[in-house]
Formats: sequence, C-alpha cells, structure tokens
Amino acid sequence: MKHAIVVGLGIATSLAIPALADETKPPVTASKDNCVASVDSAALKAMERTGPLGQIYVHGDPVSLGPNHLRVEVDEFPGGVYDVDVNIDRNCHVLSVSTEQETPEQE
Repeated sequence: MKHAIVVGLGIATSLAIPALADETKPPVTASKDNCVASVDSAALKAMERTGPLGQIYVHGDPVSLGPNHLRVEVDEFPGGVYDVDVNIDRNCHVLSVSTEQETPEQE
C-alpha cells in the first residue's frame, strides 16, 4: 500500500491510498503456454486466407518473440514453410497476424 504525506495548515498527515497499491505489481503478459490454442487457430486462419494449394498444419509450439508476440511455424504441403507472427493481448485475444514465407518448396 502506498502512503502519501499531506501538509495543510502546518500539520502533516499520512494517508494510505489503497487504489494505488496495484501499481507496484508488474503487468501481466500472455505467455505461449496459456494461449497456444488461440495462437495456432489464428495462424491457420491467416494461412487459409492466402489460398493454400494443399494441406496446412502447425509445426511445433509457438515461439515467444517478446511480450505478447508469438511466432508459429506453419507448413503447407506442397508449398513450403511459413512464419506466422501473432500479437495477442493479456487475455489471449488476437490483435494482429502477419505471414511470411520462410522457405519455398524446391522442385
């Protein structure tokens, strides 16, 4: 709990301010462990919008690139491997998704 000193008319008074007590806690960030289903689903939906020619599936677990920023590796057969970056909020809601082809399939 935070305390504030208030001086008025030459008298110092100590006040406890419970509303500010939560400000000392670090912000909660979403982790890959509790958001895997949301992130994988968003990655697959993003890939479906690219018009895949074959099967698409998530390969492995998401990798954390920073607070609330996860990368999913999606394989398209045939087609190659894509990195799908997913930004989420602290409640695992998807904020944005971007795709980038990592390796095109060689013929």
